[in-house]
Amino acid sequence: MRYLSHPLLGSRYRESVRLLLKVDPEKSAEAIFGSTDALKLKSSLTLFRHAATSIGSDEDVRLFSTALRRFYGDKICEYTESSIQQPCVVQ
Repeated sequence: MRYLSHPLLGSRYRESVRLLLKVDPEKSAEAIFGSTDALKLKSSLTLFRHAATSIGSDEDVRLFSTALRRFYGDKICEYTESSIQQPCVVQ
């Protein structure tokens, strides 16, 4: 959540997603980034949509949901989602 709230880092991530949404709609995330980075994108969109929901940023939720819908048929990264749900244990 702190990353998304950071004035520079959060704004750069949002701008990157906005630019990505302007790419030819016929291109998949895999065609743009390759398979490994397409998985990373899906994971980060899942994570940041969750963070945006937690801080009540409806505009960000819409942005990240739009990207998930466009590139992944609105499917989230299940691994990332399950990791978010796990309690953080600091040792």
